[in-house]
Amino acid sequence: MSLQRTLKREVVIRGVGLHSGRISTVRLVPITSRNYGIRFERIDLRTGFCRNSLIRASWQNVISSTLCTVIGNRNRYSLRKNESIGIQLDRAIRKQSQSIWTVEHLLSAFYALDIDNVKVQIDGPEVPILDGSAASFMIAMKGNLLDIEFNQNSNSAPCRRRIHVLKEIFVNNGTQWGVLRPRSDRNLVDDMDIDVSIQFPPNTICIRNGSQRFNGKRIRECFLPELSAARTFCVMPQVPFLWKNRVSRGGSSRNAVIYQNGSPLNHQSTRFQDEAVRHKALDVVGDLALAGASLVAEYSAVQPSHSLNYSLLRKLFERRDNYEVQFDHRKGSESDQTRQIDASVPTDFHSAQRSTHIHQMKLASL
Repeated sequence: MSLQRTLKREVVIRGVGLHSGRISTVRLVPITSRNYGIRFERIDLRTGFCRNSLIRASWQNVISSTLCTVIGNRNRYSLRKNESIGIQLDRAIRKQSQSIWTVEHLLSAFYALDIDNVKVQIDGPEVPILDGSAASFMIAMKGNLLDIEFNQNSNSAPCRRRIHVLKEIFVNNGTQWGVLRPRSDRNLVDDMDIDVSIQFPPNTICIRNGSQRFNGKRIRECFLPELSAARTFCVMPQVPFLWKNRVSRGGSSRNAVIYQNGSPLNHQSTRFQDEAVRHKALDVVGDLALAGASLVAEYSAVQPSHSLNYSLLRKLFERRDNYEVQFDHRKGSESDQTRQIDASVPTDFHSAQRSTHIHQMKLASL
């Protein structure tokens, strides 16, 4: 017997998109067929050439990685040279382009919970930002995981895949670099370690220096308590630039930490002393989920970005001898951390949930 994981019940999430500013509803639909994967469907585009077209969550479907990760149908979406992300977004909305923006937070939750098969139906261009972290998605799916057994036979592909990195993959983009390395204990551990460093000028994200580092071992085990509640952030001098370029239209202190002179703006409190670098690590998990299976590797980066993570995946899959696919028939574990999720997120998270009228969440029975 082999196992794959989906949801027991449909999950419905509603909220505003960080960059588009548009409110959309996301339905996480359980899929009980094997090897379906994670697929997105724009249900507001069910007419004409977009009808019944699904977008698999794959690095091969990434069409932009500037300020967020955008996936779409490459045959029906084209980027123009030197086009700003705001113009891209306007064109995507105006022409009803078959693309989904800001998928990384939701994908990080799927990855952390080891979910194999879900259809993500969305009625707008962008996944809701909610409180700016992945905690809302984790809470929505808590206690709602279903492991399905499939009969194994010679005519069917094995179920749960793990991608083992065999060679060092290095990308240097000038001020930032990242590397994927093989795990020395890859026969014992089927997970990923993440080591992330960021550097900002003094008095931007910290009162003193702007250096932060996060080193997480076995990312599925530490994701819930150490990463899931870390929120997206920016520094105040970036805000006019973002608005001028028509992005972050849905951003506010309700869904992002905004730093000014080394402290959060408007008396915001941080959930971690190093929340900024933890959110960067959260983004790494979501971006690398686009490998299509769990990565067994060690990831290190300085000044990581969505673009850097995408470049690492592209380079990894350029050569077949860079990686090895293995199959795991063990049951995915819903850890005690998942069952105790309410106690694992910071106390201010729940008050933030109650204070915003654009954030609704419910579990609906199938």
